[in-house]
Amino acid sequence: MPPEEGQAQGAGQAQGAEGTEGKGTEGKGEEFDKDRALATIQAQRDAEKSLKAELKKSNAELKALQDKAKAEGDAKLSEQEQATKRLADLEAQLKDTATKAQVRVGKAALKSAGAAAGALYPDDVPSIVGFDALEFDDDGEPTNASKLVEELRKTRPALFGTGGTRPGSFDGGTRGTADGGKQDMESLLRSAAGH
Repeated sequence: MPPEEGQAQGAGQAQGAEGTEGKGTEGKGEEFDKDRALATIQAQRDAEKSLKAELKKSNAELKALQDKAKAEGDAKLSEQEQATKRLADLEAQLKDTATKAQVRVGKAALKSAGAAAGALYPDDVPSIVGFDALEFDDDGEPTNASKLVEELRKTRPALFGTGGTRPGSFDGGTRGTADGGKQDMESLLRSAAGH
């Protein structure tokens, strides 16, 4: 708590004490000066804004100096060092690109295997199975996607349909019926009544 607040609070308490004991008591502390308190708070806010602006400016100057030092350091490298650095950067980019491609291929393989196995939502299969469980051959192709989906089918059969149909819709539609969704009103009423 800043000293001004403590003083203001103490003054408020003293003023409250004066009110209870009578107006003739003196020497209990300063009276609360609202204008002075507001001026102190405003001065603190202004100082805080000023310090934040200085910090922002200092951070910008530091970043500029760091960038300049890096550029000067890079300029001092010999041609061979620059070529070696460039090669390392390109190898890192290649590895990153290959990893991203392998992830895409793996997810596509899991989605495809899920659809083939009758998953109700094949797009969700990769996130359920997990990419880390996939194994890849030398060409970067997944080798165990079907096996993983079959294991998923055994452990979580509710994720897979029976007979290749999707569940009905929540709005009472007739998705997945054998007659292509063509039922008359009487048949619908009888089935709803349990007949």
